[in-house]
Amino acid sequence: MKKKILYTLIGLAVLLLLAYLLRYNQSQVFKNRVPKSATAVVNVHLRQIENDLLFDFLAHPITYLKSRPREKDSIKKNKFPFISGVEIPENVLFFSNKTTYKNHWFSTVFNLKDKEKFTHFFLREKFIKTKVKTTEFYSKGNLVLAIQGNKLVHVIKSRDFGSIEDDISEIVTAIFNETEFSPPASELLKPILTTKSDISFSSKEHGFLEANFKEGLFEITGNLASDFFMSNTSPEMIGNPVSFFTAKINKDNLKFKEFVDRGKIKFDEITHLSLDSIVNKWDGQLYLNLASIENTTDTIVTYEFDDDFNKVKKIATQEKVIPALDIKLGKEKPSDLSDYFWRKNAIQVHDGDTLFTTIPVYKFIAVNTKDNLELSVAEKQTNKGSKKATSKLNFYFDMEKYLQKPLDIPLKPKQLKALNLIKNSSIHWSENNKFSLKIELKSKDRNFLGQLIKH
Repeated sequence: MKKKILYTLIGLAVLLLLAYLLRYNQSQVFKNRVPKSATAVVNVHLRQIENDLLFDFLAHPITYLKSRPREKDSIKKNKFPFISGVEIPENVLFFSNKTTYKNHWFSTVFNLKDKEKFTHFFLREKFIKTKVKTTEFYSKGNLVLAIQGNKLVHVIKSRDFGSIEDDISEIVTAIFNETEFSPPASELLKPILTTKSDISFSSKEHGFLEANFKEGLFEITGNLASDFFMSNTSPEMIGNPVSFFTAKINKDNLKFKEFVDRGKIKFDEITHLSLDSIVNKWDGQLYLNLASIENTTDTIVTYEFDDDFNKVKKIATQEKVIPALDIKLGKEKPSDLSDYFWRKNAIQVHDGDTLFTTIPVYKFIAVNTKDNLELSVAEKQTNKGSKKATSKLNFYFDMEKYLQKPLDIPLKPKQLKALNLIKNSSIHWSENNKFSLKIELKSKDRNFLGQLIKH
C-alpha cells in the first residue's frame, strides 16, 4: 500500500514536471512577427513573467489565496474574462518607427477565440467602439484595440495622436496583411533572441535595454543612446537625502522643443513669465537636492476688540511642512537669468531677504552665483567638498523617508497604498550611455510584480 502511494506521488510529480517543461520551456517566437519597416521593438516574455508569478505563488500561497473583505462575495468570479477570449502567446512584441507607424506602438497579431467575450469586457470598461470599413476599434485614452475578423492588434498611441480614421486605420490594415517581416537574425531582433529577461527593448537608433521583475526589485539595464540629455559634470549626492536630481537637457532636442511649445501658454498664464525667455537664458543644467522635510510651527498674532473696545492680542499656532530644498539653474550668461526675474518682479527683497516669489508656497531664497541661479528653502544645503562626477542623468528618491513626512500633495488611497510598498527608486545614465533604473520595494521576500498584484 505504501509503495502504491509512493509510486502514485512519483508519477504525479513527473506529470507536473512534464507539464511545467511543456509550458515554460517553449521557445519564444520571432519569425514572421515584426514588419521589416520597424526600427524599434519591445518584447514581453509572457511565459517568463508567468513563471515568476508561479514561483511567487508557490512560495507565498496564503498571500494569494486570502481575500480582502470586500472581495469575499465575488472571490470566485473571473476578474479578467477577456483572457479566455484570446490566445495568449509565449511572447508578444510591440514595434514602431517614425515614418510608417508615426511613433505609435503596434503589437504583433493575436488570434481571438471568442470575440464577443473579449470585447464585452472592454465595452464594460468604457472603451469607445468605432468602425472603419472592416476593422473595429475599441479605444480609451492612449490604448486602442483593433479587430479584423478574429485577428487583434493592440495599439499604444503617441502623445500627438489625432483621429483614429486619419492616423491608424490604414496602418492597422497593412499590419493585418503584412507579408514582409524582419528575420530573427536581423540587426533589430538579434539582441533579444536569447535573452531570458521579462521585457526587452531593441532599437536601431537607441540601443538595447532589459527589464526584470526580481525579488523586491524592478530593474532596467542596458545601453540607451539619446541626445535629450547631455554629458554634464555636477556634484554627487551627499548623505541620505529624500530626493536628488541632476541633469543637463539639450535645448536643441526636438522633443524638448515640442515640450516647451506645448506648455508655454499655460506656463505664461500661471506664472506671468515667458517660458521662451527663461529657456533662452538657461543653459539646460538642473540640480535639485531635497535634503529633508521638517515640521515647523508658525506663530500667528492677531488683534481683536473686546466688548469694552479694548485691543486684545490673540496668539495662534500653525503647523507647516517645510522642505529643505536646493534648486540650481545653470545660466547661459552670468546675469541674464536673474536679471530677467528681477525685471518681472519674480525676485524681490522682503525684510532683507532676496526671495523668488513666483512659488509663494515656500520661502525661496534666491542667490546669483557665477554659474547658477540658486533657489533654496529652509537652511541652505552645501555641497562644498563633495566629489563631482560626469553623467547624463542622476536621480534618487527615498519614498520610505518621504512618506514619513510627506508634502501637502493630495494622494488617493489606492495611490498611497501602492507607494507604501516602495523603499526607493533611482536612475543612473552615464556619459557612455550605460543606463540603469531601479525601483526597490520594502519587502525583499516576494517578486516585485507579485507584490503589486497582490498586496
